[in-house]
Amino acid sequence: MVNSLEPKWQPLSTLSLFSDYLDTQLEDVRNQYDALLSVQSRPHILDDAMITRIMDVYTEQQKCLSVFKEQAIRWRYEAKTYDQQASVDFLNSQIHQIEVLSNYIFDLTKQLSGKNIYDIHVKTHSTFNSLAKSNSSLHNQPQ
Repeated sequence: MVNSLEPKWQPLSTLSLFSDYLDTQLEDVRNQYDALLSVQSRPHILDDAMITRIMDVYTEQQKCLSVFKEQAIRWRYEAKTYDQQASVDFLNSQIHQIEVLSNYIFDLTKQLSGKNIYDIHVKTHSTFNSLAKSNSSLHNQPQ
């Protein structure tokens, strides 16, 4: 019986397809990172759902990257020519860049978490209520 969780390892002939796919992934990760950097000074424009979605997407991507790393190792053993080895090296470079940027995205998302619009609203509302209670108690003190 075949384990359905075992990846279907691909022949070396599909390396260029993986490389094209990773080019697209790398571009998407760069765009996401740039987008998060651009809102770093305005974290209030994010909400909990968006932050959770970003974390979920990049958690899933990390799982895929571990499979891609294993696939690259297998291809490294299969590669016979210099061009094939260079292509595997390039694939590993793409995987590494995606991994590094994904870690930056995780870190940045964690920093932005708790500073989003919902959290600011709750903190502002809480502060307003505290001030109102404090002000009320000052007016109700006997003179």
